[in-house]
Amino acid sequence: MTEGSQSKRLRYGLFALFSKNYRYKLRMLDERPPWEGEGYSYDHIRSASILNPDTRAVFVPVLKAANTAVKHLMTPTDAGADSLNIHNRPADYGLVNLWRAGFTPDDLAAGRLRSFTVVRHPVARFWSAYRHLCRAEPQSILAGEIRAHCGLETQAAIAPEHLLDYIEGREELEREQHSRSQWSLCGQGRIPFAALGRVETLESFLPELVEKTLIAPDAPHRLARHNSSAGSSTSDEERRLERRIADCYQSDFDRFGYEA
Repeated sequence: MTEGSQSKRLRYGLFALFSKNYRYKLRMLDERPPWEGEGYSYDHIRSASILNPDTRAVFVPVLKAANTAVKHLMTPTDAGADSLNIHNRPADYGLVNLWRAGFTPDDLAAGRLRSFTVVRHPVARFWSAYRHLCRAEPQSILAGEIRAHCGLETQAAIAPEHLLDYIEGREELEREQHSRSQWSLCGQGRIPFAALGRVETLESFLPELVEKTLIAPDAPHRLARHNSSAGSSTSDEERRLERRIADCYQSDFDRFGYEA
């Protein structure tokens, strides 16, 4: 433990005697190292996971894998039409962030709450992240990190090869979250999911979620309105880089049973 970590632990331990918030922070200090030591994105799981207080079900999101669509399936009602607003203001939709409810990833790993996740074909997910965060939003955090890693000018266009260089050149937790492996983001291997679905077969996955009371019986009708993760046709550029992309995410292929 570093000197800074020891100082933080002492400070948190003192404040924890009087503050529920600091007792939670103290838990995080203890929990985070084992998760991150195995390559898991502890802070993403803690901060991005969504709890439905009515069903006591938790959705652990994988970025660029129907995240927005599935969160809307979690909502108790058809509240609001701004699909992206659900990420920043889940309370407006009857949901709560895992950490705001006082739970941590260790609670999910111990099965204290029922949880589920949705994954996506790794190659399709790579192209979704590239189009969104390197082309449509060229000033995104991911784009900035790629330029710095590859020595590109501030406004330089980013090619798919640059994103691959960035992924190959950094350790799992050194990468921006949209480029991390799906197992790292959802905690697969540590969290005993009640259900695990795929974007490609999301519609047929919904009856299982309903049967296990992870979403409400009337939730499936919201899927068509909010699902924006549908794939597109494969271009020559995509086919040319497919093997290299698959090598970057081999662990996701292995863990989730996808074929390259």
